[in-house]
Amino acid sequence: MTFDSVSNKSGRSAVLSPRRVSCALSLAFALSVAGTAFAADPQTHVTEVRASASESGAEVVVVTTGTPKFSARLADGKKRLLVDISDADVAGSPAPITERAGIVGGVSTQAFKADGGSTTRITISLLEAASYRIRVDGSLLRITLAKADDATLDQRAPAAKDA
Repeated sequence: MTFDSVSNKSGRSAVLSPRRVSCALSLAFALSVAGTAFAADPQTHVTEVRASASESGAEVVVVTTGTPKFSARLADGKKRLLVDISDADVAGSPAPITERAGIVGGVSTQAFKADGGSTTRITISLLEAASYRIRVDGSLLRITLAKADDATLDQRAPAAKDA
């Protein structure tokens, strides 16, 4: 049996036996697989989505099993709100909301894999341009929607004037 000799910084040689190399490689592999398994397993599950009308617009409530971490953005001229909940999946497949609730025309829920993790996207279709506020309330994500005022719309796209 042959052992390889490697010199360290102090100039002393260290013997690397096949057993030591095998153990080191096994440990490195086990740690990399364990890290991937934990990262890929979502910690939060979206279990329910509800929409209701309010005086100034609407509220959408997303029920989860943990504290949701999210990002959001308006799209399509402020008529669609996309809310992404990271490290989350959908449990029990919440049905799409197709009935009008104030300024909300519909809500859909979809989970997808991205960057080694799971993300759940809540897509809220709005009947008119809106502004929004999102807050975490324990395991709930409360999305408050309000009709956008005319000043906000004017800042978004100035109207062309006839000469």
